[in-house]
Amino acid sequence: MLVALTACQPSSSPRGPIAAAFPAPAAPCPSALAPVDDTPQPPDVEPPPAADAAIYAPSTEQEASARKLAGSILVGGHAFDYLRDLTDTYGARLTGSPAYALAAAWAAESFKRAGVDSVRFEEVTIPHGWERRDASARLVAPLDRALHVLPSPWSEPTPPEGVRGEVYVLTDFSTEAIRARSSALRGKIVLASRDVYSTKGKYSWPRIVAAPAELKKAGALAILMYSDLEGQAMRVSSGGTLSRIDSPIPRALIGQEDALLLRRLSEKGPVTITYANTSPVTGPVKVPEVIAEIRGREKPDEWVLVGAHLDSWDLATGAQDNGSGSAEVLEAARAIRALGVPSRRSIRFALFCGEEQGLYGSESYVRAHAMELDKGVLVLVSDGGAGAPIGWDLNGREDAKRGLQPLATSLLAGLGGDKLDTGIFCGSDDCSFMLRGVPTAGLMTERAKYESLYHLPSDTLDKVNRAALDAGAAIMAVTAYAVADAPVRLARRNDRAAVRANLVKGDLLEQVQAQGSWK
Repeated sequence: MLVALTACQPSSSPRGPIAAAFPAPAAPCPSALAPVDDTPQPPDVEPPPAADAAIYAPSTEQEASARKLAGSILVGGHAFDYLRDLTDTYGARLTGSPAYALAAAWAAESFKRAGVDSVRFEEVTIPHGWERRDASARLVAPLDRALHVLPSPWSEPTPPEGVRGEVYVLTDFSTEAIRARSSALRGKIVLASRDVYSTKGKYSWPRIVAAPAELKKAGALAILMYSDLEGQAMRVSSGGTLSRIDSPIPRALIGQEDALLLRRLSEKGPVTITYANTSPVTGPVKVPEVIAEIRGREKPDEWVLVGAHLDSWDLATGAQDNGSGSAEVLEAARAIRALGVPSRRSIRFALFCGEEQGLYGSESYVRAHAMELDKGVLVLVSDGGAGAPIGWDLNGREDAKRGLQPLATSLLAGLGGDKLDTGIFCGSDDCSFMLRGVPTAGLMTERAKYESLYHLPSDTLDKVNRAALDAGAAIMAVTAYAVADAPVRLARRNDRAAVRANLVKGDLLEQVQAQGSWK
């Protein structure tokens, strides 16, 4: 999710396992990240194509390049090898953890071994680190029974002795409902389904952002959240912002079956439980993200970016979310470099950090490279898991769809990736670029397995279909190269008014405003 963020500080001397010879950019990043504002944008680099015109029909040479790229990946490619190394060797990659730093160093070395021209780290400062430690909860009245809980990442820890209170089942997390019940909430431990964040069938971001603080103000002791996952399973998520402590009140995830027991008991009378968690929230932490580039042969200052997030949650190896996307980026870079013929424009590759906590890495990137955004032709992001690829979602950009259609029809249909959609979504790293008007595309995949695995301990390598992963990497590589090699730009960079209109059309304006990403 996207939130208000803090700082980006590239460093020429990464610490610990990333202390290798990967220079950071010479220009410093801004000292703080802020919401998108009304700063005037420079004019487009060149006039956009006519509104009703397709960008181009791929040439015979470009079709041949696409076949070579796809063949290199589908026959004897390395995407699955990259994913196996990432998940089995480095495991869970929580932002700011030692495992994440080791994975970043490995990714940088993988780019270098593939012969990519330029590889470096850009350092992102997140305002708080977090480390999972033991947590416990217990039903003490009217029964005595252990409960299955996980502390919600980046939430306020309890006192060392924990908290004890009666369960209060709260079905409405609106500010008005919490304030109306403030006297009844004092000294209670709140039990709620994640559905309380929803209104009219969709998440209410004002509720997600405001509810924990309102509950703390009301005097509640802690929040226990449960979902519809059976088998005492708990899907890990922070669900708030890292610009401050994620939840200023202790919060945990509780297994569905335990939660339903507490609800049934509460219907008969008072229910008392205890909850203890000492997982510490620390001060600022510097986290590296990995940036690489293959320089263009004619217009190296213009660029297409291929990206994914390297981080995962800490209970699993994140094979679907988002080890698969990271492996596809690495494989696309390898295949494009092996092609031996640079595209007209440069192709950048980014393995972002901190996506799970609020798009930290991509937000940092767009701030650090603000003066280059007019040169951005297209940003491709893979964050939908390793299901069979379908095509590209262009975040509301009908002009980009028109421009990409000939390429999809001629080059991507055989890979199963020729569908082009214009739905608007702001839940992964492409959103950071979309909010600045840069054309973006998110890789669409068949998501049945992804939905049942992401943010869970079961998100492991054995669930990944190798052929689908290879196809996703091939679609990314072919699309990136073809757009970067096109004789004209795909689409213009939108100004603020056009971006806002796009957000309104997609019913996203309230979300990005509540998250602090738009003012």
